[in-house]
Amino acid sequence: MKIAINGAGVAGLSLAWWLEKYGFEVTVFEKKQKLPTEGYLINSWGSGYEVLTKMGLLYNIKEKAIELKYLKCHDNTDKKSTPINISSIIKNNYGKFISIKRVDLLSIIYGNLEKTNVVFGTHIVTFEENSDSVIIERSDGKKESFDIFIGADGFHSHTRSIAFDKDEYNEVDIETCIASFYSYSSKLNTNNSYDLYLDKDKQVSLISLGNQETIVTFAFDKSLITKKPETLEEKKEILLSLFKDFDGKVHEALKGINNVDDIFFDSVGQVKMENWHKGRVALVGDASSAPSLLAGQGSIFALCEAYILAGELHESKGDYATAFAEWQRKLKDTIDLKQANSLTNLSLFIPEKIFLEYISPLRGNLTSVPIFNQIFGAEILKYTIDLPIYI
Repeated sequence: MKIAINGAGVAGLSLAWWLEKYGFEVTVFEKKQKLPTEGYLINSWGSGYEVLTKMGLLYNIKEKAIELKYLKCHDNTDKKSTPINISSIIKNNYGKFISIKRVDLLSIIYGNLEKTNVVFGTHIVTFEENSDSVIIERSDGKKESFDIFIGADGFHSHTRSIAFDKDEYNEVDIETCIASFYSYSSKLNTNNSYDLYLDKDKQVSLISLGNQETIVTFAFDKSLITKKPETLEEKKEILLSLFKDFDGKVHEALKGINNVDDIFFDSVGQVKMENWHKGRVALVGDASSAPSLLAGQGSIFALCEAYILAGELHESKGDYATAFAEWQRKLKDTIDLKQANSLTNLSLFIPEKIFLEYISPLRGNLTSVPIFNQIFGAEILKYTIDLPIYI
């Protein structure tokens, strides 16, 4: 059975890994010239951790893993709270938990593919479905025939737009923008700490990774900009303008922004669909069920969806209609619940009421603040996705 996958992110590559394991012939198309490098930190626990264990990749992942030790909250003038022992909070609430840069996880999965054909610099632009195959047309003009076509091309999925009518999906705008880049200033790096700078409608997190490397992530209300920036220079201008009043490490990070050659920038939203599949086409990960970047569970959804979809295709011996239906039946109710709850358990954005009452004064030990129980101990984040056993 020949399977085409559009997108070489976590969903696409992990699905390819499992399909290859079961003997399917897989081709992954990625529009970028190489693996995506822009990024943020991926956290995996519960079912996501279990899938990585089943893939036999934990040893490689642990070599690249990041252990966050302390969380420090600051206001925009750099006044800060008592450091919180984040590692113990994570251990007490999540059990097995691992953090890794997205680019490192992608590289590990990609490096463990043996037979999958990954085609960089091209993607599927359109397709034609008939009774026994899907004819895809690539961005380079070539056409190929496959048995099924999987869209794993993210929140702004092109596959979704060409395979489904607009009334078959809903993109929920959360009115927030995210921007992220890597900084290599030694002045920012402080032993795997997590610094969170908070203002009413703007926030910045700095996660130090060691080796003078820090992930700097900005979150802000969408109303603060008039249009989404298209170029690297436009992204830099927006961040410099919006965060010019922040002191401390944020100021230091922005001083070096001219040396940054890649900035991830996107609006935050969810994708909701009644059906994740249609005919010979299915959508995996953020393409069909994005929980929102702020919720921090997209990679877990992607890993679990990939594992179960590949397992169902294997068990059904390639009967895609049966496999698609069973895959969705096993996952959709749980993921719908997680999506609904992620809107009230955002891992970065702090509600204004909490900000005004607790964060702005920055007094006392913030481990007693309710928002931190939500962030690190929310029950919805500890719910697991049931993973069937496939032989």
